[in-house]
Amino acid sequence: MKVQFFLAAFTCFSLPLFAQHQMSVSLNSGIGKSALITDLESESKMMTNISDKYSTSYNAQLNYSFQKNHWIAETGLAYNLIKGSTEETFKVYDWYNQYQYHTYAAHETRRAHYLTIPLMIHYKFNKLSIGAGLFAALLLTDYFFIQFYRDEIPDGFQQGGNRLKNFDIGANAKVHFSLNEKFGLQALINYGFSDISNGTQNGAVYQMLQLNEASNRQLKNRQLLVGITYRIF
Repeated sequence: MKVQFFLAAFTCFSLPLFAQHQMSVSLNSGIGKSALITDLESESKMMTNISDKYSTSYNAQLNYSFQKNHWIAETGLAYNLIKGSTEETFKVYDWYNQYQYHTYAAHETRRAHYLTIPLMIHYKFNKLSIGAGLFAALLLTDYFFIQFYRDEIPDGFQQGGNRLKNFDIGANAKVHFSLNEKFGLQALINYGFSDISNGTQNGAVYQMLQLNEASNRQLKNRQLLVGITYRIF
């Protein structure tokens, strides 16, 4: 039994020793957003319309990997900037004239800065590799700006930051193509699982009108990036 245990331990710990180690850096840009997940039926009953939009997103990453035959294990440290915007409108009937209504709107832009640790497993086909895994992200800072409107006329604003949750976890996937021994191209997807709203993502218009939130709203990070990699060793 002891011999089998030591053989298994030696096999697990010796794989990285006999594997090919690599370190690389990558710069990526694309689109991303803190996606607003909501109960559309409840929003419709409250006469609320929501438009959720992508914005530019950036990523810089230091990667460490080791390869054994066709398999590659990769981890590293990444800086992520995720932006997004939400436009929300809400109709309120006039108190004195039920045949007329006022339209309240809130246009919110936000950005969040993350330090991310990815863990991925790849399979390599000659110059092409395809991989997937998980990531854990630590929020560094975030910022939001909300412009309010009443009947399409600006009606004040709100701004601030540090209202999102400190941690996010999710899944990632990557396709990488080696141009030569040093340079490569890649496409990367980050798909957050956590609700990062920290209970603060009540509708902006609801807050302005001091109404109770009608639906369960969540924010979840999404990123689609393309970029270039450079192999250090």
